Amino acid sequence: MARTTAVQLTGEDLTPADVWEIAVGGAEAELDDLAREKMRASRAVVERAAEASEKTYGVNTGFGRFVNRAI
Repeated sequence: MARTTAVQLTGEDLTPADVWEIAVGGAEAELDDLAREKMRASRAVVERAAEASEKTYGVNTGFGRFVNRAI
């Protein structure tokens, strides 16, 4: 049976069943307003780190053994 409401993506409670419904069942996904604001705040932190001369792991450096590589 098709889902009648979209899966709300809050950043707090995603379940494997929700992922299945979206990926396989064709359910739509909607991003919660609070989750959207949290994403914007996180993006601002990453953008500031990327612009800074200080190294921030995984933002302006590589990962793992490539940590000493600037990106």
